[in-house]
Amino acid sequence: MKITFIRKGFFTCIAILSAVVSSIAQTITTGAVSPATICAGSDISVPFTTTGTFAAGTVFIVQLSDAKGVFPATPVELGTGTKSPLNADIPATASAGTAYKVRVITKSPAVTGNASPELKINAQPAKPVSDTEIIYCQNEKALVLNAIGASGATFKWYTSATSSSPLSAAPVPETDAAGTESYYVAQSVNGCESARTEVKVIVKAASAVPELVSKDDYCIGEKPSALVANGTDINWYDEDGNKLSKAPVPSTENAGETIYFITQTEANKCESPVLKGKITITIHSLPANLPVISDSVCQDSKAKNYTFTTKQATGNKVNWYTALTGGSNIETPSVSLKAADEYVFYATQETAKGCESAKRTIQRVVVNALPVPPVIEKSVIEYCQFVQAKPLTAKPLSKATLNWYGTDPTGEKELKSAPVPSTEKGGTTSYYVAQTLAGCTGSPAKIDVKINTTPKPQTTTYLAYCQNENAPVLDATGSVLKWYREANSGEFQGVPFTPFTEKVQDYSFYVTQTGANGCESPKEEIKIHIKPLPSATITGSASIDLGQTASVTLRFTGDGPWAYVLSNGTTDTTDEATHTITVKPSITTTYLVTEVSNDCGKGIPIGSALVTVKVPTISSGNPSVSTVCSGKTFNVPFQQSGEFPAENKFSVQISTVNDDSRFYTIPSVATSSIITATLPDTTAGGRYFIRVISSAANEDFIVKGNVSAITLTANPLPVATLSGAQSILAGQSANLKVETTGSAPWTFTLNDGAKDSLITAAGTPYNFKVSPRTTTFYTITKVTNACGTGKGAGSARIQVDPILGIEPPVAADWVNVYPTIIAAQCTVEVSGTISAKGANVEIVDLNGRSRMFKKVSQKTTEMDFSGFPSGLYLLRIQNGNLNTVKRIMKR
Repeated sequence: MKITFIRKGFFTCIAILSAVVSSIAQTITTGAVSPATICAGSDISVPFTTTGTFAAGTVFIVQLSDAKGVFPATPVELGTGTKSPLNADIPATASAGTAYKVRVITKSPAVTGNASPELKINAQPAKPVSDTEIIYCQNEKALVLNAIGASGATFKWYTSATSSSPLSAAPVPETDAAGTESYYVAQSVNGCESARTEVKVIVKAASAVPELVSKDDYCIGEKPSALVANGTDINWYDEDGNKLSKAPVPSTENAGETIYFITQTEANKCESPVLKGKITITIHSLPANLPVISDSVCQDSKAKNYTFTTKQATGNKVNWYTALTGGSNIETPSVSLKAADEYVFYATQETAKGCESAKRTIQRVVVNALPVPPVIEKSVIEYCQFVQAKPLTAKPLSKATLNWYGTDPTGEKELKSAPVPSTEKGGTTSYYVAQTLAGCTGSPAKIDVKINTTPKPQTTTYLAYCQNENAPVLDATGSVLKWYREANSGEFQGVPFTPFTEKVQDYSFYVTQTGANGCESPKEEIKIHIKPLPSATITGSASIDLGQTASVTLRFTGDGPWAYVLSNGTTDTTDEATHTITVKPSITTTYLVTEVSNDCGKGIPIGSALVTVKVPTISSGNPSVSTVCSGKTFNVPFQQSGEFPAENKFSVQISTVNDDSRFYTIPSVATSSIITATLPDTTAGGRYFIRVISSAANEDFIVKGNVSAITLTANPLPVATLSGAQSILAGQSANLKVETTGSAPWTFTLNDGAKDSLITAAGTPYNFKVSPRTTTFYTITKVTNACGTGKGAGSARIQVDPILGIEPPVAADWVNVYPTIIAAQCTVEVSGTISAKGANVEIVDLNGRSRMFKKVSQKTTEMDFSGFPSGLYLLRIQNGNLNTVKRIMKR
């Protein structure tokens, strides 16, 4: 290539040279196509590489040669893209062969790549041949779809024209529902699949099953008629499926079922399913003839009608007639039993299907007359109470038998023989007897049996006497008294008995009276009870733990109620012959009955009951410390043996002397072997003896342990008492004294109404000086030592008098307020003369509200803060033209 330079400047030449160099460097190299063997109409992937620089977005084109591998002047373009590899489509029209090649080119700039190696292209086979439309009737059995294609081809079936997933095998169309469904088939040769052939399967709807409108059941012998159905183009088939030339006429000669099938063919539809048109013609058997009835019943004035007991089969009805043949059908016959007569009817039975038995049978009933009541000798028979009665009697008709019903007037409870009336109770009882003749029982006759009674005489029916007591003669009120020794004896005496009391026993006498009717009353029993002196036997020895209960038993003889006294002082009365008493002794105790008595006097105590009480013990150990501050805790170990009452509580007791009555309990919390005790704040200092006790609400169950071998020294909380009130001149000092209790050293807080000062002292009393400028009120607000915080006591007022003629008083020196930290009250002291204009004091809270206002007429005034809540308050004090404000802190 010849390059001509035209110098128009250095940079112009450089640009032209750069463009030329860039054009020379652009090349395209076509790579091996994948896959190397393809089917016409398939996709290929064409890789390529480039050299030089192509502009961004340059379009690369895949071109296809002709069948001989030559690229024509206008080659076929298969695909485009901007980067490697390029996807390209081989035309379905490409012929099978091996001369095809591809290359990659660009048109702008025009760069042509090299040709690829030759491609092997297999031709796409033609569509397979198949029926394009197959018609079935609904529910008709369908065949497997098939197709014809090239030799050695395989077929693929699809459910749509575009589906990529073939069916596993040639389909069998569904004919359950009417409609049209398409299937698609392609053939594959040498791995290349043809286009798809559509196969339409048309399922025509079946006609509806026609409806039988003629009768479908008959009785044997009933005249039949040809079957009739509603529908179009009706066809009839026999049970074996053979088509009949016309509608069949069922046979009624024999009972059973005959099967037919019926179809119809509606316009533009298939014939209805044969099996769904099944028709069953039933020939019913005739029911059996009813059994003959020849019945005989008795006349009954109470019954309305006689009911025939025909034996028709379950579910059948009875037809009644007035003659054996012919005659008229009637309702169920009504036969009255009020009059004797004979009744004859005829009957058949008919099934629910209307089939009637072949022959009428006779149904006869004869109503027999009832016999009259039997003859009785007396309508009323009388007896005295308890006199043995005879069996009742009556006279029947010839060939008749008697029916005895006792006291049942309905005649439902017949006796086996004539009854014997009871004479146990007074009054009139009616008995009934009837007679039976020719199987019919007539109305009963009534026999009244009257039992005459005399009431028992009046007397005391229970008498009790103590043994050897003088008993009076028995007494009773009544007429013609008879006295008996035994209940079942007939021997009596006319005078009453005298009870005998020598022997302890129970026995009875009996007494009757005889009334004006000549009848003796029942025997009235008089029970006699001879009571012995009582006795009480005590039993029930037991062994219990302290706090538990035991039972002792008292068994009494004689008659209750019994009064008793036990050796422990228990006194009670009981009605129980065996009486249980619960005891809860605190020591081993023997219980005795010291006295027993009842209405007959004092009796005999017997026996004893020993209740052994196992008293537990406590061993008190030494305290954990030898010295303890008031309000502090210390531990005391202890050991216990035996069982303690459940309600008991272990505690620590202390005393300044080893005297049992002087010990007292302090707050304690116990575990199984150690008690943590708290020395009360109020405990005085000194040496204390220690012991452990088990206490309870019942003092009898208190268990006291031994006194510990080591004593405990108590250090009380400190108390600091301030003293030293005095008057001094301004500028002088005052001597104050603080006396303290408890162990040294002490730190106490001194308050002068305005501030607190801490002072530490190693001994008592502690003397110190103060130099107030004005009259000041001193107090001890608290004191502390190793045992904790105690209380302050006492106060000291130091009055400071001015030295006249030296200098005027400082502002507000005309008034003094003390103390300024208070619990309830403070004092306002005005020096000098109260102004003629008057003086006053006002209490104001921090919200500026006036809480109290008080006129001042004396030099000293008390202000009461007890009704105010804790907090800071201001005192406004005015005396004439003088004004000042003081702060007060109420605790």
